[in-house]
Amino acid sequence: MNPCSATRPNVVTCGCPTSIDPNNAAPVDAIQTQYTDAGCVPMACPRCAPLDAGTCEPVDGGAIGFGVCVDRR
Repeated sequence: MNPCSATRPNVVTCGCPTSIDPNNAAPVDAIQTQYTDAGCVPMACPRCAPLDAGTCEPVDGGAIGFGVCVDRR
């Protein structure tokens, strides 16, 4: 199963969809809520490019269990 199979709007940038791990959605949702509750809004950007899928790319030397979702557009 692809660990980057869920999406959320990226409120820190343009609000375009970005890939996240559905098993770790709660922290992402909490950060986004704090961001919007603080009165912050996404910056104006051109139309969002379609999101094909997210893939999990290894970080930290490829250690098992550590990765970051990378959007594929």
